[in-house]
Amino acid sequence: LPTSGSRDSGIWISTLKRDHQTKSTNVTRNMANVPAPEDLPCTAAPIGPDDPAALAAAATAVDPSALEYVDEDAVDPELICPVCTDPLLEPVRLPCPCKLMVCHSHVGQLGACPTCRTVITAGAVIQPMRREDGGDRIVLNMLDRIGVRCIKASHGCEWTGPRGNLTEHLGRGCAHHRCPQADRPAGGCTWAGPLAELPQHVDDCPFTPVPCPRVAEGCEVEQIERRALAQHVADDCVVTLRERRADEQAAAAAAEAAAAREAELVRQRAAMRVALDRVNPKGDQLVRLNVGGTFRATTHRATFTGPRCPPDSLLGALFDPAADRPVASIDGEVFLDRDGPTFALLLRSLVEGGAPPDLSAVQRDTLAAEAAFWRLDLLQDPLGPVAMPGITRVYTQAELDYTIDRCAVAFVANGRSVQSFGGASFAGLNFGAAICIRGWIFRGCDLRGANLVGCDLTSCKFVGSNLAGVDLLECTGSGAHMTDSVLEGVRFSNTVLTRWSFRGANLTGVDLSECHGQHVNLINAILVGARLPSVQQRKQRQWRST
Repeated sequence: LPTSGSRDSGIWISTLKRDHQTKSTNVTRNMANVPAPEDLPCTAAPIGPDDPAALAAAATAVDPSALEYVDEDAVDPELICPVCTDPLLEPVRLPCPCKLMVCHSHVGQLGACPTCRTVITAGAVIQPMRREDGGDRIVLNMLDRIGVRCIKASHGCEWTGPRGNLTEHLGRGCAHHRCPQADRPAGGCTWAGPLAELPQHVDDCPFTPVPCPRVAEGCEVEQIERRALAQHVADDCVVTLRERRADEQAAAAAAEAAAAREAELVRQRAAMRVALDRVNPKGDQLVRLNVGGTFRATTHRATFTGPRCPPDSLLGALFDPAADRPVASIDGEVFLDRDGPTFALLLRSLVEGGAPPDLSAVQRDTLAAEAAFWRLDLLQDPLGPVAMPGITRVYTQAELDYTIDRCAVAFVANGRSVQSFGGASFAGLNFGAAICIRGWIFRGCDLRGANLVGCDLTSCKFVGSNLAGVDLLECTGSGAHMTDSVLEGVRFSNTVLTRWSFRGANLTGVDLSECHGQHVNLINAILVGARLPSVQQRKQRQWRST
């Protein structure tokens, strides 16, 4: 390179200007191929809609290679960088005798001055020109007045002006900023507008990548175009699909439960019709009885055809529809030449499903003799109570509490409260000791595991019921009947058993050794493994057993 001030130096500057003009012409010719600012490295990083400052900085950033000068031939050659042959950008003066100006970005590439060959020390700090220096301010002003076109010219902007005003134009005047999602491979956003509207557009742009709102709940889709977000959440999101499967399973379970309830309702209605036919039979199902002229009754024909009146008994054979001998009647009444009051006891036992628990010893013997006459095993082989056909009521704790409260009111008002239950389930329920249940009747009921601790059981009747595992600790009251009931595992500690009847009950393994009370009836009870008071104590307390 020629030295500064020599004749060859002027020739070199003219050559540099000519080469610069040639390059300017080529740049102008190839301007259509200049990439859009969005494609340049300074704006290639994805910018989120929630970062407007970064969005504005990326939109107004200027890449020197993207600048198109209006009249590059008119640029003073002294303002041309000898390294890149473009107008100077952030010019610096090299620390050499010729004070050559180059672009600040080239300093690290130079080992010596291109003109005087003065060696530039490696690592030397060379600051760009500042406007505070008078000479530098003139150079900078000259560079700022160089005419350029808007870098958005390829997008339709027709602005031209001083290079120093380009940044202000991009920030305020240019209306051809494009959406960052414009150049997607499969087709992007076509929006163009001023910089002030760009952040709001990015917030609304259907092409902007956004995360699934259910990422925190387990969805793995962290980037999806906003336009596809609604369909993704509705149809493809794993969280939505999981919830949908759960809803479908819940709906199927609810439908199954509803079907089961409907089937149970149908079954209960059918059972109710059977029960109603039993207690309120049609005319052709009724039997009118005249027993010895002293007892008249009307009952269902099934009373004499059920399991307690088999065809080989006299009553079963008398009313058997297939019998050869017709039933004789007078004025529609079937006359039976037997004792009226005694047959009344037998009829009551057949209807209720067992011998009444409140019979005296004389009445029970009379009933046994009457049953033997009719060849019935009513007392000899008790079958337990027979509930209404098909009726089984399962009580909840709330229903039991309501029943007890209602009976307590009746007890206060009338002086006596009596409830009768047949074939009901009170398993595991807490009867409590605060309310009196004396006189209640349980026929064929399930009371397994129920809590009756401290209850007053005066005159209560548990006939043919299952009380396995029931707590009867510290119960009071006399005259309770446990006839034909299951009492395995029942606890009787400190229970007063005065006039209690366990006739025919199953007391296997039960401990009655600490119980008190007199006149306890253990006739026909199953006492395998049971613990009883001593023989002397039982004799003193008049306990009866076989």
